[in-house]
Amino acid sequence: MDQEIENTRTDCWLEKIEDPEMELGCTKLVMEIEATITYPARYSEEEEDGDDEDYSDINQILAQDSNSYEDTLELNFLMDDNNGTAPTRFMMEQISSKLFDLNVPFRDHESIADKILNDVFAVARDPSRKADGKILCMRAVIHAFGEELGDEDMDIDPKFVPASKSALEKLERAIVVQVSTMCSVCREELVAGSEATRMPCLHLYHESCIVEWLGKSKYCPLCRYSMPSD
Repeated sequence: MDQEIENTRTDCWLEKIEDPEMELGCTKLVMEIEATITYPARYSEEEEDGDDEDYSDINQILAQDSNSYEDTLELNFLMDDNNGTAPTRFMMEQISSKLFDLNVPFRDHESIADKILNDVFAVARDPSRKADGKILCMRAVIHAFGEELGDEDMDIDPKFVPASKSALEKLERAIVVQVSTMCSVCREELVAGSEATRMPCLHLYHESCIVEWLGKSKYCPLCRYSMPSD
């Protein structure tokens, strides 16, 4: 019987609601995030030593090699014109950026961000909590299943594997909204309000910098997100 491994599990809960010292004009989220990443382990030939034992139980072939990380996310809620509380792209990007800091696999960012925002907005919409203009202090605990690079990936030197031309053409443009954002290629500042080029992993760069970089390496300079190659 095949066994499936759940990649992620995210639990969120409200710890308290605080009154701000000064009027905020919006509801603010302060969330403590703890992420535990568990990585698989493969048996080497020496470890197996020719043993024909059936490792059908996934718990027998996966080592409990886990690393935990913790950080704080601060986020202002962005409401739409219809007074809805649907997650916006900006908030998704902010959460994804924090998940990168916590070493959460990129493939799980969207589902985790959806879970976090849905739970946060459920709290904010609850009239009994009267959270408008307050500070929501919440906590999220994430359990993610990481992926180790295979032997072929480990043998590849990224500088000899450029991204495909079609992948470069699909790069998006974005307006820099955060101050002190730096292009990790040239190490110079991306000026707030200016246009930058955004990779699928949401990291921003000067267009000329990232195009030149991806012409040599398909990997994001910051997180090693892999772009398609020919």
